Amino acid sequence: ETTDFTNAGTITIIVEGINNYIGTVTKEYVIERAEIVDNERFDDDVYVAGFATYNGSAQLPEIMVTIRRLMLVEGSDFVVTYTRNGVETDDFTNEGTITVTITGIGNYFGTVTKEYVIRKAEIKDNDVTVSDDVIYNTNEQKPVIGITVGGLTLVEDRDYTVKFYRDSVETTDFTNAGTITIIVEGIGNYQGTVEKVYVIKKSDLHLTLSSPLEVLCPGNNLIIKVDANSAELPVPSFNNIFFNGTAVSADNTELKISVSNDFVFGFENEHTITIEVYYAETANYYGNSASITLKVRESGDCDEGIEEVQKNLDDAKANLEQAIASGDKVLSDEIAALDKALKDAQAALEAADVADKAELVSKIEAADATLQAAIDAVQKNLDDAKTELNQAIANGDKALSDEIAALDKALDDAQAALEAADAADKAELVTKIETADATLQAAIDTVQQNLDNAKAELNQAIASGDQALSDEIAALNTALEDAQAALEAADAADKAELV
Repeated sequence: ETTDFTNAGTITIIVEGINNYIGTVTKEYVIERAEIVDNERFDDDVYVAGFATYNGSAQLPEIMVTIRRLMLVEGSDFVVTYTRNGVETDDFTNEGTITVTITGIGNYFGTVTKEYVIRKAEIKDNDVTVSDDVIYNTNEQKPVIGITVGGLTLVEDRDYTVKFYRDSVETTDFTNAGTITIIVEGIGNYQGTVEKVYVIKKSDLHLTLSSPLEVLCPGNNLIIKVDANSAELPVPSFNNIFFNGTAVSADNTELKISVSNDFVFGFENEHTITIEVYYAETANYYGNSASITLKVRESGDCDEGIEEVQKNLDDAKANLEQAIASGDKVLSDEIAALDKALKDAQAALEAADVADKAELVSKIEAADATLQAAIDAVQKNLDDAKTELNQAIANGDKALSDEIAALDKALDDAQAALEAADAADKAELVTKIETADATLQAAIDTVQQNLDNAKAELNQAIASGDQALSDEIAALNTALEDAQAALEAADAADKAELV
């Protein structure tokens, strides 16, 4: 036995006569299950959010099922399954198309299928950072690339790929000077292409010239040595040196000159000469020049100088031999003095070395302090940016919460209005049914009274056997037929009104 006339199912109705009636009649009454369909009407609809954009977190689709203005409940009225490429899935994080299947249960049946897409996130120009340009230093200097999208730090070869080009040709050369084009392309959960430029600049060329000779005389062999911050020097050009049919032998680090009587300097009447050496610009260095100034002597002056030097050497040799032969005490003193001078020089050298080291340490400490200050500044900028981002997220969450609350209130108001309208319709229908039932019952009661009266009069006539009996019987029969016709007419009118 049941009082449930709400849920779907078959109800067996048993009618059994009592009092003046006997007999039993059985009937069936069916409340059929409602079908879940999607006909895009307000009162019969299945809604599934169409898409979301990848953000690193799970994003289940919003689902609403409405049948005849009634909002269905997942788990009680329907179940949902999700598939990717025909395979059931619980992945609501990564990009792709998810098939959403809604199947009625309980009081509902039917299946509706929808698609829900998690789109790839877009990599934009402002999301990509590249380390600053550098100056050529003979070492490999590959750029450092960072990509952050929506607060997530991307991983190369999982979220994006990078290619490098020089003059439209892919390259792995991060050593030589030049402009490198960087192409970043999203993969996996990301899409979009960003182009950046990274430059390895040419280095300045620093040159120093030196010569073992300060005075040039005919017959000297002059070698000008080049000290530079590069091992990639080209063969130089030079100025203020002229030869009569004699070539200059030069490579990239030495300029060799054989000085003969035919050697003529650019400034013939001067006693000094400045020799200039030029290096042209190369692929990795800017061009530069350097110079050295030497004295020039004529042949006779050179001879006098040589004789004087030779005499001094001879005198020194004689004095040394005399000192050795006599074992002069002076030799011992001189040796001692030389030894002391050597030790003093060694001490001075070590002191200078310590001073140089101290200066170097001071420079390193200053550089460390500068570096630390730069790191602190960058960290502060990152902290400030993080604070601003968190504030923006908080503001966005508050706005979203207010919007959801407003939508929720509007939905509640609409539901209340719907229920009120539904209740009003039901009350009006009940009133009409009750009115029709009362009218019908009054007509039945009137006819019944007429029948009872006619039956009493008929019995009275039979008892008396009066001749008027047959006339009254005929009249009563006519009245009975008229009443029956009136009853049927009233019943038909009531039924019509009720319908």
